[in-house]
Amino acid sequence: MKRRLAPLLNPSLPSVRKRLVALAVLGVGLPILFLAGLGIFQTSHIARFLRETTLEYGEYAALLVSNALHLATAKSALSALQGCEARLKAHVYMECEILFPKALAMEASLLQRNT
Repeated sequence: MKRRLAPLLNPSLPSVRKRLVALAVLGVGLPILFLAGLGIFQTSHIARFLRETTLEYGEYAALLVSNALHLATAKSALSALQGCEARLKAHVYMECEILFPKALAMEASLLQRNT
């Protein structure tokens, strides 16, 4: 049994036919290799872009959460302070009412005259 050679390497084929086959292989193979390389390049470029964008978004999200937490804490502290201030004023007013009833009565009469 004789061994068959690949059509491209077969010495019995005319040289013109060999050249046409080689040209067809190059005409199909080179664009495929170029497109594969371009696909690999674009995929790596997109992966890098997504990695950077994810990091930037993570920093931005952390900043938003930090600001929201700061505002919530500030509002809570302010409302607690206002409540303490109101209770303190009421307590001081009650003590003044007990200790200085005449002074408070005079202050109330002055306020009524001014309004």
